[in-house]
Amino acid sequence: MNDYLVIILDETGGFATGAGLINKAGQWQKAVPVSDISSVGVEQAIAVLSGAGVAVWRESLPKLPQAKLQKIIPGMMEDRLADGSGNMHFAVWPLGEKNEQLVAAVAQDVMDRALATMRRLGVEPTSVVPDFMLLATGESAQVLTGPEGLCQVRLPDGTGFTAEESLAETMLVEAAAQPSGTSWHHMLGAAVESSFNLQQGRYAGRTDITAWLLWFRRAGLLAVAALLLWVAMVSLETSRLQDEADATYAEAEALFRASFPDVKRIANLRAQARQEVMKLRQQSGGEFLKLSNLLFEQTSAQEGSLLEGLRFDNARGELAATISFTSFADGEAFKKSLTQNGVMVLEGGSRQEGARVVTDLTLRSPS
Repeated sequence: MNDYLVIILDETGGFATGAGLINKAGQWQKAVPVSDISSVGVEQAIAVLSGAGVAVWRESLPKLPQAKLQKIIPGMMEDRLADGSGNMHFAVWPLGEKNEQLVAAVAQDVMDRALATMRRLGVEPTSVVPDFMLLATGESAQVLTGPEGLCQVRLPDGTGFTAEESLAETMLVEAAAQPSGTSWHHMLGAAVESSFNLQQGRYAGRTDITAWLLWFRRAGLLAVAALLLWVAMVSLETSRLQDEADATYAEAEALFRASFPDVKRIANLRAQARQEVMKLRQQSGGEFLKLSNLLFEQTSAQEGSLLEGLRFDNARGELAATISFTSFADGEAFKKSLTQNGVMVLEGGSRQEGARVVTDLTLRSPS
């Protein structure tokens, strides 16, 4: 019987994109066709889930049993998630440093599909691991580009993410990063020793029914105490968090409408924003991402400049921006810096509004 079977799942958990055999030393042996998975005899099967749909934070949590943490952590992490924690699954790993722990969040639908996919292939998973958590940590960010064109990134604090290469470069623009020095297959081999497992709480591996009965009895008492604590916390924080969430969403929606005026109805802001950006990238050869990245870098670099509005003309390949400065001289310096970076800058006019100078600019890449 072979040692370990690693099955690679996409970010939805619904499709297996590859599989392979790994020995107990964590060495890649050979690839296994997905259609042959059910006929391979193994001691353990590990699901490596694309980390594009998994978020990981480093948090200071109270010293409580894991069962109790599983009950209270959704309320504690509510403000970290734009859509709330109601449909999210959380997993926790201690770091051994005071009370600091790694907290992962993934949609419950993704976990349901991942486990269903593994069982449909004829195997019961012993663990589900986000791909980027298989990279070792270092003094700088460790980056590996996988076969699907996605970048796996592990940050020095133990967290990480998986994203498209261009997005990963943008997210790491201010952080020191270096290639991980490992191969895709070598990274998969680390799944053998990885303790980072999303199968916690109701997704924990199947055990003897007697153990479950004892667990439920204890968890019932813990759940009552955790629920009372959670209700008290929610009653104190709901009003403030709701106001902040509404204000943030309103600002995001206003910016989205200004940037994509052709979109008449907003149902899922995050999904639609991602879809529109992908359209721009495909239709305009990446002009929006290129110009907006240069604009954001310059705005961040020049003290006192504020981005007030943004709109991209897909037909012309132009990015229209409204920016305010502390003086006319700052505005001229801003335009000069963009021009030196190879951007064609057309000014639509400047005006004094209170103590600030508001300028309309149109940016275009050179022909």
